[in-house]
Amino acid sequence: MRSHAKIFFQPIVELVISSYDDVPHSYFLYLISIIIDEYGNDQDLKSSIIVMIEHLTTKTFSILNKPDGFKENSDLVDFYRLSSRLLQRCPLEYRKSSVIQPIIEQIIPNCHLEHRDASSKIKNKSELSEIRSLSMSLCETYISNLLTALIRAIVISHVPSSIRSSISEFVCEIKIYMSDKFPQWLQKSLTEIPRTSKNGLVEIVTSKQHEQFYKALCESDTQSSTIDYELETFAKLYR
Repeated sequence: MRSHAKIFFQPIVELVISSYDDVPHSYFLYLISIIIDEYGNDQDLKSSIIVMIEHLTTKTFSILNKPDGFKENSDLVDFYRLSSRLLQRCPLEYRKSSVIQPIIEQIIPNCHLEHRDASSKIKNKSELSEIRSLSMSLCETYISNLLTALIRAIVISHVPSSIRSSISEFVCEIKIYMSDKFPQWLQKSLTEIPRTSKNGLVEIVTSKQHEQFYKALCESDTQSSTIDYELETFAKLYR
């Protein structure tokens, strides 16, 4: 049945995209997610899916890049859930696309906002080696900055505990799967976290406390609850 329904793929996609251009509502992102669920594993359609996502990204970013774009269009966070779906269905093609880096760059300065996003798993084992290579390249480029943004969201912006818990889970995943790189990335990110007041006259966190936090995250067991505790403890120093 699905193979016969493929003839409707292109006209449906074109209709949804044109509708999203006119009325950029998250309903259309949800519809695209369903389409990707149904056809994302179809090798014949993957290139069309990526073209579609590139178009959606351009439109979505034109909205989110406006002043307070994320706050005023919070429903468009569904775009990032859509991205998670793509990482599951088209992991190699999506990582090779022209939009993956801008998407990550868009995430970093908005980590302090109170939106939760789903994690994803890679299933296409035949392409796993290349996927890992592309993933590591992206991590080398962005992880330290992303860690900085996430830690700042906790200690400076004081995001709710539910968001902190999600951040802890993410940090835990990095530590588990990239344990050799994690200390280096964390050390680099912590250099961007202020230890003094804005005028530089008042020391908020001592160098010893800073080092203790670094060691605690690097040497603690790989439980998200432990990482959450260390992040919460570190954040209290800034209050």
